[in-house]
Amino acid sequence: MKSEIEILKEGQCEQVVSFYGAYQQEDELWLAMEYCSGGSVIDLINITGHELTEREIASICYPVLKAIDFLHSTKKIHWDIKAGNILLDHQGNAKLGDFGVSARLA
Repeated sequence: MKSEIEILKEGQCEQVVSFYGAYQQEDELWLAMEYCSGGSVIDLINITGHELTEREIASICYPVLKAIDFLHSTKKIHWDIKAGNILLDHQGNAKLGDFGVSARLA
């Protein structure tokens, strides 16, 4: 969890879920993150019960690719990109989240 916090603290971009801070209380660690009210892409698929169109997939992939480009430019890598880790904000913008399985490259 500490590596996730370090990765999130080192800089943000519009296509990555914003990190506001971390708080420890006894043996629990709490992360304050941007609230993405649209849920994850997998939630969207499960709730609507239909497959995404090519246009919908493209509108999700483009910001995710921008997030990956940003991460790589700062020597970071996200090892768990999947529909459950792509979140949608209140306007439907896709953002990459869950950096629990990430690494900072030397």
